Amino acid sequence: LYPNSIPCHVNNTNNKTDDFVQSSVFTLPEGKLLSFFHIVPKDSLLDVPNALLGCIFYFLIFLLEATSSSFAFLPLLLLLNCASMSTSVFLAYKLTELRELCLVCWTCHLLNGTLLYHYFFWNGYSKRLRLSSKIPSKIE
Repeated sequence: LYPNSIPCHVNNTNNKTDDFVQSSVFTLPEGKLLSFFHIVPKDSLLDVPNALLGCIFYFLIFLLEATSSSFAFLPLLLLLNCASMSTSVFLAYKLTELRELCLVCWTCHLLNGTLLYHYFFWNGYSKRLRLSSKIPSKIE
């Protein structure tokens, strides 16, 4: 489904920054976060690449958005996006440690940040939280 190496924009030995070479970030241990964080055993059936996890995540977002009652799923969408953004922050930190500019990676990180902003601020979830905390309880 997803190759082990993707063309990414990196510096080569000739100091040309416009060459595209295959990136090694997908073959690092962080390329499979479930086994990296010991959630599943290494080389098990569930030890899938981050790209497959991302495909599942974006499919779930699409599926939940396509339902007519997507507002009912807003807390779940926000939880999924927070998990996605936290992994993006971790992986972006690793990319900066490697000093590698992987366009595919950074595009996904930007997309995850945009989705989190969309569901928390633009979609009104933060206003909904503030309003629900101001509603007085009934006293009988």
